[in-house]
Amino acid sequence: MMTMVREVEGTVLPVMIGTAGHVDHGKTSLVRLLTGCETDRLKEEKDRGLTIDLGFAPCRFPGGRIAGIVDVPGHEDFIRNMVAGASTIDILMLVIAADDGIMPQTIEHLRIVSLLRKPQVMVVITKADLVDRDYLEILKNDVSAFMAKAGFESAAILSCSNITMDGISAVRTALRELVDNAFAYEDERAFRINVERRFSVKGFGTVVTGVPISGFAQAGDELVINDNLCRVRSVQSYQMDVQKAVSGACAAINIRDFPAALISRGMTVYAPGAYQKTTGAIILIKNTDDAFTFKRTENFRLHTGTASTNVSVKLIACDSLLPGAEGFAHVRFTEPLVVAAGDKFILRTQSPRMTVGGGTVLSSADYPLRRAALLDMGRFEESVKYLESGDFTACEVLSGSKMICTLSDINILSHKTAEKALTDFNKLGSDGILTKIGKKAWLVNTRLTEFIGDIRRLLTAFHTRRPYYWGIDAENICPMLNINVDAFADLCKILTGTGGFKLNNNRLALADFSPNISKHQMALLEQTRQVIAEAGIRPPARGDLKTAIGACEADMKLIFRLLTGEGEAYFIDNYLVSKGVVDECRGILLDFLRRNDEITIAQWRDISGASRNFAVGMLEFFDSSGLTRRSGEVRVLSHTE
Repeated sequence: MMTMVREVEGTVLPVMIGTAGHVDHGKTSLVRLLTGCETDRLKEEKDRGLTIDLGFAPCRFPGGRIAGIVDVPGHEDFIRNMVAGASTIDILMLVIAADDGIMPQTIEHLRIVSLLRKPQVMVVITKADLVDRDYLEILKNDVSAFMAKAGFESAAILSCSNITMDGISAVRTALRELVDNAFAYEDERAFRINVERRFSVKGFGTVVTGVPISGFAQAGDELVINDNLCRVRSVQSYQMDVQKAVSGACAAINIRDFPAALISRGMTVYAPGAYQKTTGAIILIKNTDDAFTFKRTENFRLHTGTASTNVSVKLIACDSLLPGAEGFAHVRFTEPLVVAAGDKFILRTQSPRMTVGGGTVLSSADYPLRRAALLDMGRFEESVKYLESGDFTACEVLSGSKMICTLSDINILSHKTAEKALTDFNKLGSDGILTKIGKKAWLVNTRLTEFIGDIRRLLTAFHTRRPYYWGIDAENICPMLNINVDAFADLCKILTGTGGFKLNNNRLALADFSPNISKHQMALLEQTRQVIAEAGIRPPARGDLKTAIGACEADMKLIFRLLTGEGEAYFIDNYLVSKGVVDECRGILLDFLRRNDEITIAQWRDISGASRNFAVGMLEFFDSSGLTRRSGEVRVLSHTE
């Protein structure tokens, strides 16, 4: 969702302003003049006159409005900190010193910001007092051409002096106009913030700071940090007490009873149940270097948010990625990270250190891609369309590992609360991305061909192992697919509709499969089913059944093996009993023992309607199955139901 920032007195705007540019081009001095705040807070920064870490400051505008401004370091050695700042920037001030002009880090910083965000951009040429007017105009023309080539042809280009103050007022006015026209992108996913700093405050405890990526957190909320559950004590924004930490505005979150020593920069604090650490992801990657070519498998340093780790990148369905090209890849992290669809990252070579590319996370699920998945790249291409429209749930579902999504998956796939997640999945069903199967599962439609291949292999193996069986039943196949048995009917409807499958006596089978059994034996099997179904609680003994259907011993052995093997019937004390009767008796017995502590054989015979011999046999059957146990002359429940 996209909403205009409204001018409200005393309001912290969800907008981050950032500086970028080459070292010693006057970024920190410019921020100080615009905000009155000193962003260099470390002793070594002040001693060396060099920004090492991120510096956050409030930038005040008319009407009491406050936007955050982040001063990022320009030195190449501190590129990780620069990336951490750039990942939150909505408005970029690219700072270029008049006496130096466009420098290597100017180019790299703009490239990094472009990979991580799509901000509004203005250029500020500082140290204008060090050059004459003619040279300044030539430089502005060069900068204009440079910005147009980078895709920011509409960026305003202003000049100023941090010494004489010439042009500072115009910079402030231009900045205010960008803030007035800024858009706040509301990410409805659950709360998540990458840790920028952490420290302890005497009497209050641990504080973590950063810019929330999504959602909000307030006092009393539970959050996960370093795999531990903790609780929010209070929240500040720019040293002011606020009710909530919201996405897009710098926040300081006071955590109850959690040591700062267990927290480090690069960690993620997030709402429980909505995110999880992952060792890899599916990504869309772009080669932004003019000379570098990505190999099929390559090692890089990946930067995302405030985290940085070594990674292995394996291209999907291509052997190389030439300069300027885009492609899909699987990335493996050396250290587990918390990422989600839509997260931006950059890739840098390890030696020499340079930025060669970047991209976006499509799925936070770490899974090896099988050949069947590689044959159909359409789902990845489709996921990019949803990514660009801001539908991160659809993006994650389409490019993720699961062919069937269950109710237990939807929070992690959408990174939302259960109610919002269910709304998302129902919408994906309406949009034709998912097909509902049963009450608690969805099939990803773009994975149908791959899914059919898996089911075909499963049934081929099943038919080979059990050639006399009609097929596989709900109780056997549904657990294999991690779905409830109530999904079996919908599953069969989908599969039989493809022409490659059929239902045999409510069992799923391959369309060209027939049980290895004669027509005569099949007729005897059906006759046996009918006899035991009609007998109910008075089932026939083995010998009586053989006589009733007129079968030879060899045929009876086969029929008994088929019925008991598939769980259609049970032998209880030489009686063949249908599964339905056993299930009904189990329910009657449980109901009685929940109201009474024990049951005798006579009581069981009376309430079940069974003969004495069969009543004894059935109680022994329930003893052996673990439902009951014998205590003298009575039975009691063997466990709490």
